[in-house]
Amino acid sequence: MRFAYAVSAAAILFASASAQADPFKGGYVGGAVGRVTSNVVSKAYSSYTADSLERKDKRKTGYKVYGGYSFGYVGVEGGYYDLGTYRYSGYFSGSYSSDKFASKAVGLFLTGNHALSESFGLHGKLGAARVTTRYTCSNLCTNFPDNSESSIKPALGIGVSWQPVKHFAVKLDFETIRGARYQYGPASLKANYDMLSLGAEVRI
Repeated sequence: MRFAYAVSAAAILFASASAQADPFKGGYVGGAVGRVTSNVVSKAYSSYTADSLERKDKRKTGYKVYGGYSFGYVGVEGGYYDLGTYRYSGYFSGSYSSDKFASKAVGLFLTGNHALSESFGLHGKLGAARVTTRYTCSNLCTNFPDNSESSIKPALGIGVSWQPVKHFAVKLDFETIRGARYQYGPASLKANYDMLSLGAEVRI
């Protein structure tokens, strides 16, 4: 449902950008920290029932660094994302098991910009991200070897910016990546990542 809302909002933003005041033009670099929600653990263990569950991560702190260029209404952007390390541990049939999934991504986007005023604006992005998920098994690892898998999947985002002074802006963003592949033992699975972040940007 969150993905559908993000698609709709991004489409409206791109469609309406040309009807608004001129947005920022130029290059920019920035960074952000936020909360990432993923089903990478729940998908892996959906077929297993623990005798005693110790840890099952769903939300982690993530961060991103990015840069791009705005031509006004449209632009381009690239970024690196640390989507978090998700852990699962518990007892299965009397034996202790512990696993972790570490996910990172590199994204490339077409951006759309919408100026609300001289200080405030809306923005959206549509593109793709190459997500790499590294699985590490610590206990009960028979048939569950450590591995790393990458895939290129759709990604998009929406957000709001505030520019209190020239060349500096604060951004609140929601971004999502859908269907990133990863390997858990013999199973090939897909995970989603939703990131809500707050960051700062230097505009050139």
